[in-house]
Amino acid sequence: MDVRVTLSEFKSLLGRSFGPQIIDVRRNATHAESSSVIPGAIRRDPDTISDWWRDLDLAYPIVAYCAHGQAVSQGAAAFLREHGLPADHLEGGFAGWTGAGEAAVPKPGAPSL
Repeated sequence: MDVRVTLSEFKSLLGRSFGPQIIDVRRNATHAESSSVIPGAIRRDPDTISDWWRDLDLAYPIVAYCAHGQAVSQGAAAFLREHGLPADHLEGGFAGWTGAGEAAVPKPGAPSL
């Protein structure tokens, strides 16, 4: 089952006092090539999801994003839902976010833009 959150829904979630956990699951090479992330995102390797999924907080919704909101983030969100976590993926992914003119911030440890 494909459970996605639209850009509008995501922005609404961000405005809540208990906003979502934003998980950047772009493939390693794609993440390495990028200098920025969606504000508030934490980076997690999608290939090792079985190692880190238990560290997420059940009390907050989870929105995973990859480069284009397709297989990688959809797969991560599905895995998390199968393990009882409230997870969706961001429709359009990072490209959709930045393509809509939304702000991105430098990756932790990256030089300022």
